[in-house]
Amino acid sequence: MTATEKRDPVVRAMPASLDAERCVLASLICNMKDCSNALVLLPSDFSVHSHRLIYKVIQKRALASESVDVIAVMDELGENLDAAGGGVYLGELMQGMYIGPDLVNCVRMIREKAMLRELATLGELAWTANGNANQILDRVKMLSSHIEQRFGQKAKPLPFTSANEGAKATESIEWLVKGYMVQGGLTLLSAKVKMGKTTLATRLVEAVLTNSPFIGARTKYTPIVYLTEQPRVSFNVALQRANLTDKADLRILHFIDTLGVPWADVAAAAGEECKRLGSNLLIVDTLAQFAGLVGDEENNSGAQLEAVRPLQAIAGQGVGVLILSHDRKSGGEVGDATRGSSALPGAVDIVLSLRRPDGNSRKSLRVLQSLSRFSETPAELVIELTDHGYIALGEKADVALQEASEAILTTAPIAEADAITLEEISEAAKTVRSTAQRALRDLVLSGKIQKVGTGKKGNAFRYFRPEKGSAQTSSLYGQKVTNSAADAAFDRSPAEPRED
Repeated sequence: MTATEKRDPVVRAMPASLDAERCVLASLICNMKDCSNALVLLPSDFSVHSHRLIYKVIQKRALASESVDVIAVMDELGENLDAAGGGVYLGELMQGMYIGPDLVNCVRMIREKAMLRELATLGELAWTANGNANQILDRVKMLSSHIEQRFGQKAKPLPFTSANEGAKATESIEWLVKGYMVQGGLTLLSAKVKMGKTTLATRLVEAVLTNSPFIGARTKYTPIVYLTEQPRVSFNVALQRANLTDKADLRILHFIDTLGVPWADVAAAAGEECKRLGSNLLIVDTLAQFAGLVGDEENNSGAQLEAVRPLQAIAGQGVGVLILSHDRKSGGEVGDATRGSSALPGAVDIVLSLRRPDGNSRKSLRVLQSLSRFSETPAELVIELTDHGYIALGEKADVALQEASEAILTTAPIAEADAITLEEISEAAKTVRSTAQRALRDLVLSGKIQKVGTGKKGNAFRYFRPEKGSAQTSSLYGQKVTNSAADAAFDRSPAEPRED
């Protein structure tokens, strides 16, 4: 070691045990069943990039209950194979060349070296500090807190409780937004890009801070900490629309101000800010941005679980956490649509999916679908953004029926001579046939739409909207149609001929 290396810690080699890392990787590839305890490690515990790449693939496949062998690992690495050491290096791992006598000690050694690297980071930071001393001390404090949380947990006794003790401790669920945000729980809200996630979140913030209902649900006041990926200029627009620009009990951290700070430290700082403010609600918009999940990492179960772990710790302190995420381009059912693996939806208590309604509907309408561990969460709700925030309209089928009724009344002809068939009116109203049929039944029974024809071949049922004050009556070959006749026609079983 040169005199410069002895004097300057910045150029010293970071603490690491490459043999221990190779031992763990080789053991995992050769015999997964006896080595599952090694999966407690994090990718960042490994000191070199190639080992982190290999371990991420192993961890992802193991958590997905997929086979872990050298061929599978090589295939999954794909373009990263060379960066991971190449096929020759993986072959050496498979042959057990690096398997040591005590895997447990290797895991312990890797964790200890990782801790030492964290401490070395603190030293380097202090050694090279030329800026604001307070900022440096805050950074040291966050790193120290992270080290204590990351490596000091095993010294603490684990709080096992009996079932009745746990039930008594959680007898009363504290809802921040009933059905959607629970104190001490995690909620995931996902949607496609520009679908309105941030708008929904800021309107939720407005409702909580003013103790007002949100989409028909009761809220409970609490100060709020909000992490946003948006720059100030665009996020201020969202704040203005939600009437939040004058709120002192809303604390905001922009992603641009966290550059260079590890996600675990950002989350720890957010948790501390919640304590300082007395906040029971933390919003992270979006998790992938703050946790640095890019490319394949967003599809990696291990990476997603590592990203959500700090938020689970915050929720464990009684804070409700709302996580925003993007949907994949192909979409999917609620719980499956979130971009990346299913690990994130599986780690939260409530999954919400925001999407557009099917068919022709107003641009301001959205459907909020959910999967939840709580019976209070509605499975589906249609909401609409108004000048006064989001309002709840009801279930999707009911709203679709109302939309179809309004469209039919707008497009239906007003003279019996111009009456049109179900298919024609469905096309004109841009409504699916089944919904148009249900809407027409209600409109006929209420007298807002009249029907002519027999419903037989060559004389299909046709519909028109009588003018107000008109003396016209619907007729079947000159006979008046009664409500019971109309009702019976609509109630025809599927086996009978179609109306057209």
